[in-house]
Amino acid sequence: MIIFNRSVHKIHRDRASKNLHQHDFLMNHIHEDMVERIQDHSKKHETVLDLGCYNGAFLKNRSGLEIKQLVQTDLSYKMLQKAKGERVQVNEEFLP
Repeated sequence: MIIFNRSVHKIHRDRASKNLHQHDFLMNHIHEDMVERIQDHSKKHETVLDLGCYNGAFLKNRSGLEIKQLVQTDLSYKMLQKAKGERVQVNEEFLP
């Protein structure tokens, strides 16, 4: 079952990648909060999958977490180019 029109969603993410750095304060806040919540349970993780990584905000804000492997994914290749580290372009609705 397809929930969103992935072609349109990809176009929007490609367009947003151009100036995301000017408007990413909310994503940074969300990732900081998420890291705090994860730290409440455990600080060491083998593998973490970041679905919809935007510009790699989770990687930038993961201080205090010990992660052996972080795989960042996004539908938009242009968005992935903003992130650093291990990156894979995927459609989140069709994961194996």
